[in-house]
Amino acid sequence: AFDRWDDRIAISYARGEAVGRLSRPRVALENRIAAGFAPLPGLAAMVAMHWGEPDLAGRFDGYAEGLRLEEGSAIRSLQCTEDGIITHVWPLAGNEEALGKDLAADPRAVVRDDYLRAVGPDAPPLALSGPLPLFQGGQGLIGRRRVVLPEGSPVVLVAAVLDLPTVLARSGLTDTLGLRWLLRDEAGQRIAGEPEEAMAALAPVALPVRLGDRAWRLEASPREGWPAMIAPRTRSRRIGILGVVLLAGAFGYLFQSRQRTRLETERLRELHDAEAHFALLFQLVPDGVALIRLADDQYVQVNDAYCVVTGRAREELVGRTVAEVGVWAAPEERARALEIAREHGQLVDFPFVVLRPDGSQRETLVSCREIELDGVAHFLSVVRDVHDRVALERRLVASQRLEAIGRLAGGVAHDFNNLITAIGGYAGLALGELPDGDPRREDIFEIQRASNRAAELTRQLLTFARRQVVMPRRVDLGRLVAGIEPLLARLLGERHHLTVVHEADPVPVLIDPSQLEHALVNLAVNARDAMTGGGEVRIVIGFRDEAPILEVTDTGVGITAAARPHLFEPFYTTKPPGRGTGLGLATVYGIVEQAGGTIEVESVVGEGSTFRIVFPPSGHDLPPDPATPRRELPTGTEHVLVVDDEPQIRDICSRLLRRLGYVVTTANEGAEALAALDRPAEPPIRVVLSDLVMPGLGGLELQATLAATHPGLPVILMSGYSEEVMAIGVGEVPFLPKPFTAEELAVILRETLDGVAPPG
Repeated sequence: AFDRWDDRIAISYARGEAVGRLSRPRVALENRIAAGFAPLPGLAAMVAMHWGEPDLAGRFDGYAEGLRLEEGSAIRSLQCTEDGIITHVWPLAGNEEALGKDLAADPRAVVRDDYLRAVGPDAPPLALSGPLPLFQGGQGLIGRRRVVLPEGSPVVLVAAVLDLPTVLARSGLTDTLGLRWLLRDEAGQRIAGEPEEAMAALAPVALPVRLGDRAWRLEASPREGWPAMIAPRTRSRRIGILGVVLLAGAFGYLFQSRQRTRLETERLRELHDAEAHFALLFQLVPDGVALIRLADDQYVQVNDAYCVVTGRAREELVGRTVAEVGVWAAPEERARALEIAREHGQLVDFPFVVLRPDGSQRETLVSCREIELDGVAHFLSVVRDVHDRVALERRLVASQRLEAIGRLAGGVAHDFNNLITAIGGYAGLALGELPDGDPRREDIFEIQRASNRAAELTRQLLTFARRQVVMPRRVDLGRLVAGIEPLLARLLGERHHLTVVHEADPVPVLIDPSQLEHALVNLAVNARDAMTGGGEVRIVIGFRDEAPILEVTDTGVGITAAARPHLFEPFYTTKPPGRGTGLGLATVYGIVEQAGGTIEVESVVGEGSTFRIVFPPSGHDLPPDPATPRRELPTGTEHVLVVDDEPQIRDICSRLLRRLGYVVTTANEGAEALAALDRPAEPPIRVVLSDLVMPGLGGLELQATLAATHPGLPVILMSGYSEEVMAIGVGEVPFLPKPFTAEELAVILRETLDGVAPPG
């Protein structure tokens, strides 16, 4: 009986020692697998940010290479899956077999089921698959994470493939201090280690291996069984006990008691070390973590990152309820989050807008799970700060919207300016046929005025989209403001008083006049909308040191601290829906920046705002005051080749030029122009006036061809401010923007023929 009792005690101690030996490789195994899947959240965010871009594959590889995986890493590959198809693999070498495989159609049911679990409505943040044979050979463990994309996008996953033998070897399982071990999956099937039949007879100890939403089982026992393991110890101990049992019974009892005390002390120390290790990890994790007791909704513990994201000290959180702290900007959203968490047992990446004590808000994603600590239910919440990423995504969407507007504007302007050129040109021809005093002349003047207004609208549209060709020149700021002062007064209306103060005269600036006018109109409209009950708009023109300044001050509602950082962002507006596009101040900023200037903003809520534009110094010389357009246009007798695919433009140009004395030949595209140049002509063709954008051979291609075949023959390009004009740059070639007047056509033609570069 004594022997049996002693054996049971010895085996109990031996099993405890085996558990201790097994704990280290168990923890190492969990950590190795977690480390292998750690790159997936960042990889998923990168794919979401750059989805649809042509260089996504290169960015994927660059992200993977940036991980700098150590030699012998367990990560076999990183993958991207689109609608079940493996579309990208890194590194490709050694993983070619996986590329192009369809997981949803795989003949293995476990592969299909694991894929469907990863994309299903209840998919965990990390869906594990395996161990299973890999396409590229060997046994592996796969972790998949879904990429969050806009509705209507493909179902995209990123995955990490781990080599199972490497994971096991680097976790220390292949060297478990003489123990036989067996690793089973959650279904009890063997993954690695001893045969199941051999282990079943050995009464092994077991520890759980937790992997995300799954749990494996690690079993171990002595190689020859528990009795064989304890035999040497019990034999020697029994001889000693029999030798001294009558003389030292009390001492033996004391010794065993001290042994138990020592073991308990060691285990307590190990437990303390484990708790300290956990506490350190808890504080160092980059996401905010909070432990909330369900019974009273009180914060029990928070880490440093949670304090940072919520803007509160730990003392302001721990011991207080979530409602008392007021960390949710929308409390009803928390109620919805709790409902989801209780229904599904967890909450994953729920949008959570954090309200900070200073009134600012921070966009985050919260995930939580219900856990028990000492029999008490708690919520473990993990908060990830995505504020900067969301802001970046919004700016990207806004820039894409602005780009779309720009492309539309460029296309519309090209066609619209052709129409305006035809309208203005035919009006000019008709005006030239009528004698002074003819009542029809006033009607034609109105047609020309309407044409000019249409041209200005086109320029404004292109300015919004930043696709207008900028033609800066030195102008007097005071003269320019005086020119549009009547327009500004009409825009402001009767309830708003306009005051213009000239602190200096003249005030030269180097800028495109139409752009500056547009910026001033936007500032005036912005000031008017800030004074719903009426008020004063004051425009001041002068200098600060040597720098010209233009100030626009209103007596409106002012700008709040929350709005100031976003003033110049495209599409940002504080006006009601339908009252503003959010492009006004963004356009002003773009114009001023393009001119090399800066914008300063001063505002007091309830009193008004001042927008101050500071221009770079541009000297003090100004061109002469533009007089009435010259009545006598420059003429000539040279031969001009007009090339344009629009019949109306060809007709307008040829009739205007013939009226000025020129000989004119027309062509409707580049190839026809080359044929005309190859034919003998008297007098010879001396200049080519060509549209920039035409079917077939365009203006630039025609110019390049003529530079080789007819060197010295000048080419003047025309266009309606399309993107192609921006690509060539103004000033490199003679350029005539559409719409143009008869005077502009006559001047640029004469200057080109005389060898004088056109202005601009």
